[in-house]
Amino acid sequence: MLATDGFEQVELTRPVEALEVAGATVHVVASGGDGIQGWNHHDKGDRVPVDRELKEVRPDDLDAFCRKMIEEFAEGRHTARVAA
Repeated sequence: MLATDGFEQVELTRPVEALEVAGATVHVVASGGDGIQGWNHHDKGDRVPVDRELKEVRPDDLDAFCRKMIEEFAEGRHTARVAA
């Protein structure tokens, strides 16, 4: 699961729980390795530990990962745009 600070807690925890109940191994991937802060609407929720840092993840590491998403996040912000 790819997430970052400020995520809505149930939008991460419920899918993780459902996947684990179904037998999947789930890894929380984020840009920082010290955990990410969840929110419950307007209130701080739990800090969730990060299993793998984004910079360590490669497209071939996880079958269910969207390869293009990983590539885009790894490249960082694109400041120049090409006109079509």
